[in-house]
Amino acid sequence: FSGIHKDTWSLDFATASLTWSQESSGGPLAGRMGHSAVLRGQEMLVVGGYNYWGSLSAPLPPAGFGDFASFNLSTKTWKLLPSASGRWKGASAWDSKNNQAVFLGGSGSGNVSLLSLDPATAGWNFPQTSGSEPPQLEGASAVSYVNATVNWLIVFGGKGATYYNDVWILDRNTNIWSKPTPSGTPPTPRAGHTAVVNSQNMITFGGFNG
Repeated sequence: FSGIHKDTWSLDFATASLTWSQESSGGPLAGRMGHSAVLRGQEMLVVGGYNYWGSLSAPLPPAGFGDFASFNLSTKTWKLLPSASGRWKGASAWDSKNNQAVFLGGSGSGNVSLLSLDPATAGWNFPQTSGSEPPQLEGASAVSYVNATVNWLIVFGGKGATYYNDVWILDRNTNIWSKPTPSGTPPTPRAGHTAVVNSQNMITFGGFNG
C-alpha cells in the first residue's frame, strides 16, 4: 500500500536558517521501514528493513529485506553491496576503532544475532561473543563509545519476551558481553527509542512499551 518511502533527505543546520534538501528520489533499494543505517565518513550504509504487502486494511505479513547499499553523500549516488540476512527493527552503530558497522538483533527469517561489516572488504562476519549476552531483542538502541582504551557497543532496552530497560555492553576489544547495573532511577522499559552518545553520556529518547 502507499506510504512506504525510498527517498533520501538531508537537513542543513550549518546556518541559523535550517534547510531541507532531497538528495535522492529513488535508488536500488525498495521502499522500506524498520531498516538500520550508520554513517561511515561520507557514506550512509543501509541494511535490512521490511515492507507490508496487500492493502492498508488487510496487510500481509511483513517481507524482510536482506539487501545492503551505501549512499555517497558527496556524489549523491547509491551502490549495492553484498547482501546480508534479512532483518528489521534491529540496532546498529559504527565502530570507529575497527572501521566496522555493527548490527544487532531485530526480527527476520535469517540469523539476527550480532553481525558486523567491514566496508573496505565488503565482508560480513558473525563475531563469536561470550559473557552476559542480551536476549533476542527487537527495537533496542545501540551506540558506540570509543576512547584511547575502551571500545564499547552499548545496547539499551528493546523487546523480547517482555520490554526491557536493561543495559548491555559488548567490549569490542574482547567480544565479551557484560550487564552492568547503573545507579539512579532508570528509564521505564521500552523499545523503538533512539540513543546517541555525547562525550561520556548516552542520551535516549522516546520509545513504547505496548
